[in-house]
Amino acid sequence: MADDAVKATIATWRGEIEGMKKAGARFVVLAAVDHLDDIEVIYLFHHEGALKEVKLMVPYEADIPSITDLFPSAGFVEREMVDLFGAKVPGAAPFLELTEGSGIVAPLRKKRPGAAAAAAPAPAPAPAPKQGVS
Repeated sequence: MADDAVKATIATWRGEIEGMKKAGARFVVLAAVDHLDDIEVIYLFHHEGALKEVKLMVPYEADIPSITDLFPSAGFVEREMVDLFGAKVPGAAPFLELTEGSGIVAPLRKKRPGAAAAAAPAPAPAPAPKQGVS
């Protein structure tokens, strides 16, 4: 599958996704890979009995275009990419709120070598041992 994957650029990705829609392909899933400075977004489609990939490499700080206007079911995995990688997908607000109050942001985001680690919340104190009843 990787050999025949379409490697799109930010300038060409929309045409590739629209081509899949026009050909009658079904959106299967979206995956993301963190490359420290970039996020690789892999769109997987099913068409004519085969799986087709469209890959897009986007700088981490850049917006990742949404495909929900063409494939509404992509909205769920786009929101997961926001929650788990801290990706910027306009219109895809955090959905799962996995990290609310935990101090953890984007749990799957890799740390750049030499970068200061995010402060982890202090562990909860151990419960006091129960006293025997007399």
